[in-house]
Amino acid sequence: MDQSNNVWMASYGNNAVVVYPNQTNTPISYADANTEPFGMAITSDGYAWVTYTGSDTVSKLRYSSGVVSKLFTVTLPTGSNPKGVAVDSLGNAWVAAGATSTVYAINSSGTIVGTYTGQGINGPWGISLDANQNVWVANFGTTSASARYSVVQLCGATSNCPTGVAMGAAITPSAGYTLPSAGSQVLLSSGQPLYGTGAPASCLPLMRLTSVNADMAGNVWAANNWKPSGLNDILLNPGGDGMVIFVGVAAPTKAPSLGPAQSP
Repeated sequence: MDQSNNVWMASYGNNAVVVYPNQTNTPISYADANTEPFGMAITSDGYAWVTYTGSDTVSKLRYSSGVVSKLFTVTLPTGSNPKGVAVDSLGNAWVAAGATSTVYAINSSGTIVGTYTGQGINGPWGISLDANQNVWVANFGTTSASARYSVVQLCGATSNCPTGVAMGAAITPSAGYTLPSAGSQVLLSSGQPLYGTGAPASCLPLMRLTSVNADMAGNVWAANNWKPSGLNDILLNPGGDGMVIFVGVAAPTKAPSLGPAQSP
């Protein structure tokens, strides 16, 4: 929702961005050559950043007087498949390019001002900011290998970071924040193994993540959306095993959010 109570949606299935003006039930639809809109974030002045995972693009849109229009489009490298997007207090859009394990920072005019890889970034999907304007990345992974999935915190553009850590550099350890199992296989709430009795055991309680957000106490919530084995799950993935909470690792962040993240 933007500051004028307009509800924005990324309609991935029909390649459109849809706005419901002032929460009414009469939608305004916008479509152009960009395909598969996926992520969306609202700026402090009411514009919308939209990622298009099908066309490797990011657009900045606005809604005014019943019309959705485009300010510009930023083209990312072919095969980037951008997904999540978040906006900081300076107007920069932070974009998770899952297929290339890259996070981009794009300024309010559409110029890429940062390209960040490594540091535990592995197939990023979800992305958000805490009240310190630092960036949290949820890793989905890019391979079916038994990689240890993680969440990664990057220093944001406001330099509200530990001494010597520059914009885009990781604040978290080299592999991000992981969730060790101590060798025990993951069990569902019923007590059954993650993949069922007799199936291969999984010792990866932190799975393929699609979303990460900080709450008003500074806890980081990560969505275990996909089970970790690509071999078992890529065709008929039945979902992950709930939520994982990293306690007190982020700046406390106001909820619900409207525009860039704020302190409570």
